[in-house]
Amino acid sequence: MDVDDIPETKSEAKIELDKAMKVRENLEAEAEAIESELKNPTPQGGKPPGVNGSLVDNEGFPRADVDLYRVRHLRNRLAHIQTDHKKIMQRIEQLLPILLSTTDSYEQNEEYHQGNTAVTSEERPFASITAVKSGSPADQAGLIVGDLLVRYGDITDFNGIAPFTQRHLNEAFLVKVFRPNFPRAFTLEVRPRAWSGPGLLGCNFVPHSSADSS
Repeated sequence: MDVDDIPETKSEAKIELDKAMKVRENLEAEAEAIESELKNPTPQGGKPPGVNGSLVDNEGFPRADVDLYRVRHLRNRLAHIQTDHKKIMQRIEQLLPILLSTTDSYEQNEEYHQGNTAVTSEERPFASITAVKSGSPADQAGLIVGDLLVRYGDITDFNGIAPFTQRHLNEAFLVKVFRPNFPRAFTLEVRPRAWSGPGLLGCNFVPHSSADSS
């Protein structure tokens, strides 16, 4: 997947974006499996090695209860996945403006869940994102600082974000956002979950009113 190859039409962009989204999903699934293995107790019931945990015991010797080769291999693979994930997210961000451009009709792409949709008068931004932790569920979903929330699952008010997130732990749902300099709102799939950082999403929301956009 050549990041320098820019599709000229929406149809080409959609094909490339579908490929990129599939790669992203595979990378995230593999990373989740690796993290789960590293965070599980050893077969002897010992402390999990974790993603960054020490591999030596209290006396400075290599841990005898850990498959050191396996752990190092998994950690190395996870580092490569994180690098590849950043690249594929850059590719997705590169393709989205093409897909969301107004040169072709939206109807050609309405079946794609990450396509563009118009913001109606009833759907105005009610929250904005001020921080996104690298590698967080929000980051992996494609949310970035500056995104304005138009719909969060079936929620359209700021106070509903936190309880809705708690109720949908480990469940995917769609978030409709407006991104500055993009012609239309679009949707992203978000899955709240426990991860190595704070919160279930790893991002920060603040209330947004129509006055903030003026």
